[in-house]
Amino acid sequence: MQYDAIKAESEKMIRSIAKTKHAIKRLRLERTILIESLVDLDQGRSEDSEDSDDTQDEEDEASYPTEVKTAPSCLDHYTSRMADVSKA
Repeated sequence: MQYDAIKAESEKMIRSIAKTKHAIKRLRLERTILIESLVDLDQGRSEDSEDSDDTQDEEDEASYPTEVKTAPSCLDHYTSRMADVSKA
């Protein structure tokens, strides 16, 4: 009797952990997409304002988090990690 209760609780926890892992993967992918969108918007803004002051552009870029500056490679890295995780 106690064995069945422990087994049921264990299965419940396993399902909960699987859902949490899936949610984490989804959120990481969403974050990567949003970061890439920010980079694309910034690049579009930079191309539209080539006549603007270069100093202001450098100040703007310096205020971005590191992950925003490197966003194009983030998706490749994340995609390869997702492939590794799905194989496991």
